[in-house]
Amino acid sequence: PNNKYLLVVGGGFGTGTGTHAMHLAGELADARTQKGLKMVVVDPCKTGSGSRADEWVPILPGTDSAFCLSVANLLVNQLGIYDENFLLYYTNAPYLIRPNGHYARDSESQKPLVLSASMEIAVPYDSIDPKDTVLEGETSIDGEQVKTSFSILRKHLTNYTPEYASKVTTIPESTIRRIAKEFGEAAEVGATTIVDGVELPLRPACAIWYRGIGQHQHGLHQGWAIAMLNILVGAVDVPGGYCQLAATGPWGIPKEGVDGLLTVANPFFTGVRPVMKPSLPLKPAEFDPSDPDLTGMFPLATYSRTMGGLTLRNRDKYKLQSQVEFWIHARVNPMKSAGAPEETAELLKNLKFQISFIQHHEETSEFADIIFPDTHYLERLVPFATDPFTKFMTAPPPGETEWVFATQQPVVNPMGKSKHWIEVLWEIAHRVGFAEDFYSTINVSFELMPKYRLKPGSTYTYEEFCDRYMKNKTGEQHDLDYYKEHGWANFPEKREVKHRYPRVFHSGRIPLYLEHWLRAGESVKEVLKDSSIEWGDLSDYEPLINFRSCWASQQGGDEYPFYLVSPKVGFLTLNTSSIKTPQLQELAWAMGEIFSAGIHPTAALRLAVSDGDSIEMKSPEGKIVKVKVRITKDVHPNVISVPGNVAKVLSPNEKELSGDNVHINSFLSYRLERIDMLSAALDQCVKISIKKASDTVKNPTFISSMKKLLVPGGN
Repeated sequence: PNNKYLLVVGGGFGTGTGTHAMHLAGELADARTQKGLKMVVVDPCKTGSGSRADEWVPILPGTDSAFCLSVANLLVNQLGIYDENFLLYYTNAPYLIRPNGHYARDSESQKPLVLSASMEIAVPYDSIDPKDTVLEGETSIDGEQVKTSFSILRKHLTNYTPEYASKVTTIPESTIRRIAKEFGEAAEVGATTIVDGVELPLRPACAIWYRGIGQHQHGLHQGWAIAMLNILVGAVDVPGGYCQLAATGPWGIPKEGVDGLLTVANPFFTGVRPVMKPSLPLKPAEFDPSDPDLTGMFPLATYSRTMGGLTLRNRDKYKLQSQVEFWIHARVNPMKSAGAPEETAELLKNLKFQISFIQHHEETSEFADIIFPDTHYLERLVPFATDPFTKFMTAPPPGETEWVFATQQPVVNPMGKSKHWIEVLWEIAHRVGFAEDFYSTINVSFELMPKYRLKPGSTYTYEEFCDRYMKNKTGEQHDLDYYKEHGWANFPEKREVKHRYPRVFHSGRIPLYLEHWLRAGESVKEVLKDSSIEWGDLSDYEPLINFRSCWASQQGGDEYPFYLVSPKVGFLTLNTSSIKTPQLQELAWAMGEIFSAGIHPTAALRLAVSDGDSIEMKSPEGKIVKVKVRITKDVHPNVISVPGNVAKVLSPNEKELSGDNVHINSFLSYRLERIDMLSAALDQCVKISIKKASDTVKNPTFISSMKKLLVPGGN
């Protein structure tokens, strides 16, 4: 509501994809039409965001960090626009750094040191008022010359000139300079505003991103390069800036942790069994030969599921001591959403037993030994309508002053014998005879208070658990019957300013200088000395953000000049089976964009292809796909766009329904070179060559493609 300049890099903010898509679409529209917000989108394709933006800036895939580091360089070293007060109080920018890259620490407390302006000596960071600390300077400690991290960062950024960034990204130098100036000026460093009687910093500029920039090798560097723009101008968790909606809740706000760095308060990240592993406080690397994901070897990653696709097929290289024999498959379709389907299929074939909970038959369930028909979301009871980042409640945006707990309950009866997959597992626990252990785990995982815990020796239904869980979180008066009647309940305590804009209400510092990355890398190297497992490049474990081109971008050399990308489509996003819905498929065909490859006019002219022609795309690893062409200016000249990756149906017996859309994950082999060794993400960079195909791709009409679904006795 307070933003004036929105820089979107690799995401679909408020345009049908990402989180809170519909709510944000309304807020974004209001901000643009009523308050004059300017929206600049940097993306290889003119997606939903780009088509609605004030300006779309095409960029070469995987080069976002070069662009952002150049903008940061201009802000700090040429325009002189950065929030010194924010950096001193709320980041580790004034911490003193030794020549080896680590913090200079107090000999007794081991706390990081800062330089006192008044005393002209190094002291522990929390022993003086932040306004007395030196942001840019150096001194000598025990014969070593130490510098503030901001001094080191400032010099480091000079490597990323607009000229260099333009060469890497293909964005004109003048555009990079203009965007940096616009962003910096819009931030209004030093401005304040009043919210509910409280004076807060006002920073009406914000850089946001999503999966587009992270789905690359070196993706964690890319994300931090963008985050740095907000940090430099002080636009984090304050009006107008980037607000982490899941940072607070009825459970509290972030706080200061080890080395003064912030730690989250959200139980989704900090509970007894957190779903996502936080990177702070840092846990040293460890090798667990019984874990196919090798989670312990990625101290900075929230999870590392991608590695299982690599280790389980190369057990000797990774010294694995266990084999996955039993697999419960629910709510995912890895044959489509993971790496190369042929390689994923090999993993699934080697499983001795698979149970699949599905709403309709799909690619992964074809490998199942037993299939349980799952309920649709309108047929099931869930204690709270969950947001994927907050566990048990929605994450309200900053303008809202209440927390709302909403339940999900059946509005129609389940079809046939379908049953909510959680209820099936609940029943299995009782039938097999480990209900008491199951109850103990639930009591701990859901942090149930003593009066609501599931007691040994008793038997509870799933609905009885829901009742206890609801009362545990929202009060005795809000039981299951209350939610069934009302659907939702407000949390009794008001959502205060500190919950909506928490930055100035806690002392936890943001690590602008990533010293813990350096320590994480050193711990990984120590483990590798003893385990001798095959591992990838560790150069990303460094305290300063850099641009590095991903391995796949160099694959094949000049013979493969194009990048293949797959932008999200709002009505197909995050649902790998939605293309089986007749109405959505009709819409996909009518758009003319989902089952074809977008190519820029300059590339089309060079290849002598016209609208409707067929082209053959080939990867350096020999993957060949034919697809129909559509010529469009809404794509980077070196990029081929195939929207709606999930729209492809891979099953050969449903080829007619699938049409000839391109499934980009089919190009993604499980290999170490494709893994981001910090985040464990699988790089989705794909290089291809193109030539005009001799035959024409035949796409079925909507009516003929639906016959299979509509004819009695059909699939």
